[in-house]
Amino acid sequence: MNIVDETIPAPCAACGEKSPLESGFCERCQSALPLIKADVRCPACGAENDGIFDICSKCLKEEERVWSNAVALMRMEGLGKNLIHRFKYGNDTFLAKPLGRLAAAALKTLDFDVELIVPIPLHWSRTLLRGYNQTVLFCEVMAKETGIPLRSILKRTRATPKQASLDREGRKKNLLGAFAARRSHEGWMNRKILLVDDVLTTGSTLAEAAETLKHAGIAEINILTLLRA
Repeated sequence: MNIVDETIPAPCAACGEKSPLESGFCERCQSALPLIKADVRCPACGAENDGIFDICSKCLKEEERVWSNAVALMRMEGLGKNLIHRFKYGNDTFLAKPLGRLAAAALKTLDFDVELIVPIPLHWSRTLLRGYNQTVLFCEVMAKETGIPLRSILKRTRATPKQASLDREGRKKNLLGAFAARRSHEGWMNRKILLVDDVLTTGSTLAEAAETLKHAGIAEINILTLLRA
């Protein structure tokens, strides 16, 4: 580290002001993040539990889920929503570091038995247009912070309309057969993985990806998302 790094604090990733916190955010922005507290988190979808049961009311109505446990870092509101929009559509790729650190810190507090971190892939055409896959970027930071290897063992087999423009049933139909597991010799069969995406809305994307991985021989799947809509 040079003398400039030692004497001039890095700017806050959210507001651009000086940031003394290891997270990459200043104290004001850190406190403004709509974090989901661990003691009220639904283990099925990562949202804040809204009832007296172990899982939230929405998950009680859902059919059996593919994954074992879920964690979401923030609610889809306020500063959290703003950061994801900038990260995903505004080319603010530097946000991968603070968001990846937040995800890594959360993962370290959980009892998930994770051997590999697996990001949800974009279709090559969308990656080409955007220039990057935001989920891969913050997963790289997570992997570095936790020491858990990252493996891109999923691929998109076809381009699909954006999920945000579809209703719940449309999202499910849109993603049928959209993923495939890569056939490789990296030893990922029968492993326990953390499947990661930036946002969980209805869960259709993660469900389809998880089903694909289960059929391919993954032993256990837990999920992590930055935001829970």
